[in-house]
Amino acid sequence: MDQEKPASTAPRLEIRKAVADKLKVNVDLVFIRKVETKTGTHTAFGTANLYDSVEQAKIIEPVHIVKRNVPPEKPEEEKKE
Repeated sequence: MDQEKPASTAPRLEIRKAVADKLKVNVDLVFIRKVETKTGTHTAFGTANLYDSVEQAKIIEPVHIVKRNVPPEKPEEEKKE
């Protein structure tokens, strides 16, 4: 009997892109603050902020929130190849 894995919460960067698409804005201006999945459901709730500029976001948002909303960089070894 194959059991299907429950769906997990979408990655923060995918949520960020979906919000930007829905609002028809540049993805760089959207910052996801919090994402919570309600226990026992497939529903997630969260908080996102939209800014006029990236500079404005970096002034207002805490550093850890800015870091969470930036795609991870590839290690130096992979860049050289």
